[in-house]
Amino acid sequence: MTSPAVELSPTDLAVDHALAHLSSGRRFLLEVTPVDADEARAAYLDGSAPDPQFTYRELDADPDVTAAQLAAINVTNVENLTLGHLLRAKHRELELQVEMLRARDSEDFLGLSSELYGSVSPTLRAQAEQVLAAVLAAESAGSALHAEAFLLLAQEEIAHYREQDPDIEMHAEIRFDAVGVMVSGDTLLIGPDSAVQQRRAAALIHHEVGTHLVTQVNGAAQPSKVLGTGLAGYDETQEGLAVVAEIACGSLTAFRLRQLASRVLTVDRRVAGASFHEAHEALVSGGIPPGSAFTTVMRVFRAGGMTKDAIYLRGLVDLLATSAPKGVSTECLVHGLFPALPGDRAPTHPHLPRHRSPRGLRQGPRRPGGPETLAGLRRQRRLSRGPQGGAEPQPDHRGHLARRLCRGPGVPARSQEGRHPLLRHERSAVEQDGAYAAFRRVSTSDDVRSNMSAGGKTEKAVVTDEMSHMIDIVRPKRVADGMFLVGLDIVGDKLMEVNVCSPGGLGSVHSLTGVNFANVVIAELERKVAIRQHHPEIDSRTLATG
Repeated sequence: MTSPAVELSPTDLAVDHALAHLSSGRRFLLEVTPVDADEARAAYLDGSAPDPQFTYRELDADPDVTAAQLAAINVTNVENLTLGHLLRAKHRELELQVEMLRARDSEDFLGLSSELYGSVSPTLRAQAEQVLAAVLAAESAGSALHAEAFLLLAQEEIAHYREQDPDIEMHAEIRFDAVGVMVSGDTLLIGPDSAVQQRRAAALIHHEVGTHLVTQVNGAAQPSKVLGTGLAGYDETQEGLAVVAEIACGSLTAFRLRQLASRVLTVDRRVAGASFHEAHEALVSGGIPPGSAFTTVMRVFRAGGMTKDAIYLRGLVDLLATSAPKGVSTECLVHGLFPALPGDRAPTHPHLPRHRSPRGLRQGPRRPGGPETLAGLRRQRRLSRGPQGGAEPQPDHRGHLARRLCRGPGVPARSQEGRHPLLRHERSAVEQDGAYAAFRRVSTSDDVRSNMSAGGKTEKAVVTDEMSHMIDIVRPKRVADGMFLVGLDIVGDKLMEVNVCSPGGLGSVHSLTGVNFANVVIAELERKVAIRQHHPEIDSRTLATG
């Protein structure tokens, strides 16, 4: 039975709308992108400027003013628990973006970018290296579409959506201060000097229009207007979906695959302290053309160090780990063999609790007739159509983004029979390959104790709504105390103990589920250490939830 939708109060919606309005007024990516990238590339490649210095547009708004506007939006008293959780995460994301604009083109920018987008884990780096090792050469460039021709294709695709809904607000334009092709709000911006490979045109349309613009349109039509501006942390899933669309339409080229992998390695080199020239030479020596290598390095080194470009491959791999059949590996990615995503396994927002459906926060798709699956993308019109915008996110976190989810305090919990270790991010339990980091201890004798030292044994656990609710109650205090990983012992509906120094249980979970959750804990600790190296002044409380 479907639960009735929850009506959001006018007070809650007022907070939501205020935050959405402030967010939609920002052009963050434009403001951290050089306006003279083409000139800098020409000077670098001819040897006249070995250490590129970029110029940025003037900020639309004083960061101090934006920070004051943010401070005036009180997200702490939102009544709806799910909406309040999402709004607090979005508020923090906007705070980080304001700090990044303050630090633009300085050494402080990199640490803030790592906090916002994450960096590169050893696993992701190995996956990128595997792609580059398997795809040894890219296809020739072939014929190219210049800005005007690509604009016509984009406008044709937008017209296709307007045939379904004339009121859809999405646009495309050539903008003289834009570099390349990118989406800002409801508009696809095309730089005047952009050149898109003919064989890549359909994929780029699917990526930018069929994924990013359609997501914005459907989000803007929801009661919660923040959905239209993008929830905190949604970039990774968005970019992963956009690359899946490229695969589905048959246009994920060898060049593109090598490009995504090169971005990951360039982010890793930037975080490790490589210079622009060192990062560029590393790509060129690996077979990347000098001009393409410059663009990749510029995107990562811009504004002081932008780690966002690691999320394309990371988001794709995480999505496919969530939704593809067992046995699908990065090697399959190399050959573009991933199947379409089943509609009932669509990932949801990483900050949204599994046990809470976002009822009342969303309506059906604007596009009449319902969504099409990505498999349907294989049909071709003049240009293969992108993923339809109507697919509602399902309240399911199977195989969710474990790397992101362990950025908050871990909370093991105990049921009547035993203990359930749960790694938590905000209020979402970490799971991987469909398994929670949870178990229970069961007594094997008349001893009321279920301790292992008393002969207890471990069994798989079921995480109930009641346990999740208890974690919701405990979490704010743990965050305030700067706790990254703690354990709760729960018996029935009673909290018995908070284990701060030794949460434990990861080895038992590994043996029960076959999933090694210790890897994500270690990767998260490494990420926090990397941030500390750049920003020793950051306290443990901030690191625990950053």
